[in-house]
Amino acid sequence: MSHDDRSRKFAELAPLTRSFALHLASYLLRTKQRPAGRPHKVKGEDVVTRAEQRLLGAMDQLITLVQAKRHTVFDLVNPVVGTDDLTNKWLLQTLSQLTPGTMMVYPQRLAEWRQANLLLYNEAGDPEPNSVCCLLLARMINPNRTAWLPRPPTLESYWCWRLNARHHESVPYEMPLFPADPVNPAVVSKPSPPVEEVPYVLYTNWKGASWDNTDAWLTTGGGVIRWVGEPTVDQFAQWLSPREMASLASGTESHAERARQVLRILAANLFPQEES
Repeated sequence: MSHDDRSRKFAELAPLTRSFALHLASYLLRTKQRPAGRPHKVKGEDVVTRAEQRLLGAMDQLITLVQAKRHTVFDLVNPVVGTDDLTNKWLLQTLSQLTPGTMMVYPQRLAEWRQANLLLYNEAGDPEPNSVCCLLLARMINPNRTAWLPRPPTLESYWCWRLNARHHESVPYEMPLFPADPVNPAVVSKPSPPVEEVPYVLYTNWKGASWDNTDAWLTTGGGVIRWVGEPTVDQFAQWLSPREMASLASGTESHAERARQVLRILAANLFPQEES
């Protein structure tokens, strides 16, 4: 097992960051009833390998939970993102409703989470939506009253998939975060993947990725997808089959619209089944 096995699961767990994913997987691992007796040992397998296998199994369990809950989280947060009503007050009220028992979430807690790299803010001074969704998902999955949050060592972002060419394998990609103010690193600019010499594609089942740049991301039934860089007509042919190229509309459509048509064709292959 390698850390690449972990990162491939991170890409399935968006909007959770690395620390949130590992913390929640560890919680599931602790709550899972272990079989009686000594664990079965595979010849040549050491303690570290067995522990990693158990963690990866818990991450698979977490993927199933996140897939079941992230539509709920997106539908909860998306309206207030669209109306610029995602505020500290909204977050406090929503978390208090999700918190077990009668405990309230007080404003001081948000300041602590901000200091601990758990809650990020945008340049307008409002909570950054993807970090908010991490908190909401963690609160939904882990009912414990304490110790339900990780301790990220630094700022972290969600993971998606990167595809460099049609016939290449998709690889996990952590969306880059850039502090808007070096003095206050919890204030971040919108994630902006670097443009390279050859355009590439990013995609994810997490539709909240589109909040970062609604013009760049194309939303489909199964997720969102975007170009990073501007592909030329010749490069379209490197992403599509001859039959798919022939299906592209021509004439009055702009080059940008044809580029989005290519994304729709790619999305049909990358998102073969819509999440329920």
